[in-house]
Amino acid sequence: MSYNPIFMKKNTITLLTVAALLLVVSSCKKDKKEDPPSKTKTELLTTTTWKFDKAETSGGTNLAAFIPDCWEDNTADFDASSNTEITGTGTIGEGAAVCAPSSAGAFTWSLQSGETVLFMSTPVIPTGSGTFTIVSLNETNMVLSQQVTIPPAGPQTVIFTFKH
Repeated sequence: MSYNPIFMKKNTITLLTVAALLLVVSSCKKDKKEDPPSKTKTELLTTTTWKFDKAETSGGTNLAAFIPDCWEDNTADFDASSNTEITGTGTIGEGAAVCAPSSAGAFTWSLQSGETVLFMSTPVIPTGSGTFTIVSLNETNMVLSQQVTIPPAGPQTVIFTFKH
């Protein structure tokens, strides 16, 4: 095979042209819009005031008849200004219907068990406890569950829904 300088020059030019085009095309790739980082459970919990929405058994029975009116309009504010990311203080606020004795007051809270459990130092309803399993928590809804004794039926898993 003989050496052909014109053939080599054309191949070199072609190779350089292809390389330049590949460089231009790869540098013009559109930037992907990255999703904003998802909020932590602490951020979701502490962003704004939560208001009681409903309570029902795990079987779907509405428990509105068992919840006193003075509890239905209560609110809960969670503050994250403590020294760790998953604990804080909070306040239960009475709405227009005030319980006697009042259910308003301060509490402490913490996220436990890999942020699957919310512990509050005060129960939300009289026959419940301050320990809740977090069923779901997002920008607008907080769904919690716990075992509650409802006379005369006895212990029931109750699902509490709170909204903004």
